[in-house]
Amino acid sequence: MDNASLLLTSTVLVLLIAPAIFIGVCVLFSGVLFWYERANQKPELIAQRFRLSHWYRILKIYALEYFATLASLLIYPLGLHSSKHPQSNKEHPIVLLIHGLYLNRASSFYLKKHLEQHDYHVITLNLPPWKEVETLTECIDRAISALRQEGFTGPIDLVGHSLGGLIARNYVQRRGGDKYIRQCITVGAPHFGSKIVPFSISKLARQLAPGSLFIEQLNQAKWPESVGFYSIFTPLDNIVLPPGRSKHPAARNIEIANSGHMTLWYHPHTIRHLRQILTNGKTHD
Repeated sequence: MDNASLLLTSTVLVLLIAPAIFIGVCVLFSGVLFWYERANQKPELIAQRFRLSHWYRILKIYALEYFATLASLLIYPLGLHSSKHPQSNKEHPIVLLIHGLYLNRASSFYLKKHLEQHDYHVITLNLPPWKEVETLTECIDRAISALRQEGFTGPIDLVGHSLGGLIARNYVQRRGGDKYIRQCITVGAPHFGSKIVPFSISKLARQLAPGSLFIEQLNQAKWPESVGFYSIFTPLDNIVLPPGRSKHPAARNIEIANSGHMTLWYHPHTIRHLRQILTNGKTHD
């Protein structure tokens, strides 16, 4: 093997191995933080920490979390281009998928494919992680305004993962989105903030800290009765800490067991519940 081939091979290996190691460290670290918070909530769990059955279950869950997170990172380049609007029946319901922090629309491709196979019209967006929550909310507003200008008159449902769920809520509760949205479905959204925020690197993430101005204003705003509200969550969420902050008192809360934070966006039970909610959609007043 010549030097050029060796250099190319080494570069490819580094580009593949480095993200895998980085994601592994992040998932492991978040899992440790989850255990710390969970054990402080329920001290009786400490007695289970040396049981093989307990560790087998946890390792299986976080192995899936690792692969889901790694896959979302590796397919990131595929989501850099913009999504096209559907060209068919303009009275058909539309589902707008909103990704989480540090990701882009590529993370929604799996869910989008499954929904489109069942005749849903799906649009995905890219929300830049260096903007603030109000600017990202304007992205939702512009996307829906564009749909209306193009003649789409069907009901619109918002489905947001993690940060995307809070952006969807902000649009509905504080930016007049209740006039256009039939249902808002959040998946693993930190409704009351997350204590993992101090380890983040962006200003946007710091707006998700418990007690932040954004979180306080969002939770003080009344939920409009005309919009259906669902929160899909997992009690084993390794990003939304302490556990339980993905439930909301105004929402119909749906629990998905044996799932981590990122896995929840791909979980077959999440997809099944989404299809049920979208099919039996609340009628907008």
